[in-house]
Amino acid sequence: RPGIQVVQKDRSLKRVRVVLDARRIEFDYDQATLRPEAAARLARLGQFLARSKDNWEYVRISGHTDERGTVQYNQKLSENRASAVKTALGKEGIPREKMETRGYSENQPLDRGHHEIAWQKNRRVEFEFSGVEDLDLIVDGVNQATDDDAGDGESSGL
Repeated sequence: RPGIQVVQKDRSLKRVRVVLDARRIEFDYDQATLRPEAAARLARLGQFLARSKDNWEYVRISGHTDERGTVQYNQKLSENRASAVKTALGKEGIPREKMETRGYSENQPLDRGHHEIAWQKNRRVEFEFSGVEDLDLIVDGVNQATDDDAGDGESSGL
């Protein structure tokens, strides 16, 4: 079952980049509105991050799309998806000044294939935490907060 992927873990810089695939943070096709399961996962993630706020200083939330659609359209869609995640985390008490959003359109694919499996991998949200005291705590907390049986189904979206 897909989950999170730790892309970068740098203890000396106290930084970790965590990728959540589309089955963890789902959006409907061509939408930036969170599905109910994704909203529930983000609520749990926000609660975890609020409880552990002394363990991290800052998080960048990056939205990504698959290759379908124009780069310009996907740029706006990826920005709106990252903003939706930021709003959801903010509702759980994460200060807005500790969060930044970025959209990367289809420009940073994890899989360069031109089929549904690749598109699924590329529709994702990434979190890059800075100023992390305990990297393993963040990785485990993100994994536990965003993991549940509701994420087993296929999801769609650009």
